[in-house]
Amino acid sequence: DADMLNESVPMEKPSAPPAIKVLSFDIETRANTFSEGEIPLWDKKQCSIYSVAITTHWLGCADALHAHYVLVKPPNFDIDQDTLLERTEFTHVNIVANEKELLHHVCAIFSQEDPVIITGYNMDNYDLPWIIHRAPKKALKWGKNHFRGVSIRKKVLDSSGLGKNDTWDTTADGIILFDLYPY
Repeated sequence: DADMLNESVPMEKPSAPPAIKVLSFDIETRANTFSEGEIPLWDKKQCSIYSVAITTHWLGCADALHAHYVLVKPPNFDIDQDTLLERTEFTHVNIVANEKELLHHVCAIFSQEDPVIITGYNMDNYDLPWIIHRAPKKALKWGKNHFRGVSIRKKVLDSSGLGKNDTWDTTADGIILFDLYPY
C-alpha cells in the first residue's frame, strides 16, 4: 500500500491552455448643450453616448478576434456602414439612430462575445456607469453562461488634500473587471 503512494500516476498534458476571452472597450460622450469645460455625465439628460469601440482577443494573443464600432448617426453624415467598414480596421460597424439603439447593440455585443475579462481605461468611474445607468436593465445580462448581472456602488472619498470625490465600485458576477486607469 505504501508502494502505491510512491508510484507516479501518468498525467495527460493539456492540449492547450484554457481559452480566456478579453473584451476591451471605450465610449465617447458629448454634452448636447456644450458649456466651456463641461464634462458629460451619465446623470445629465442633455449628455449622451455617441460611439463605442469594442475589441475582443484571447488572453496572451495580440490579434483581435473582433473589433466592433457602434456609432449614433450624426446629422448630415452620408457614409454608410459598408463604406465605414472598408475605411477602418473594424470587423463590425453599426450606425444607429440614437443612444437607446446604441446601448442595445453594445449590450448584445457584450453578451455575444461572452468575455471572462473586461478592460477599459477609467471604465469604473466613467464608461461602466454610463452603460449601467442608461441601458435597460434587461439588457445588462451580459454573457451566455456565467454572468447574471452588474452592480454599481457609489463611494465617496473625502480628504483634506483632494476634497470630496465620488468614485464607483463596479462588480460583475463571473467576469473580471480590470480598469487600466489606476495603473
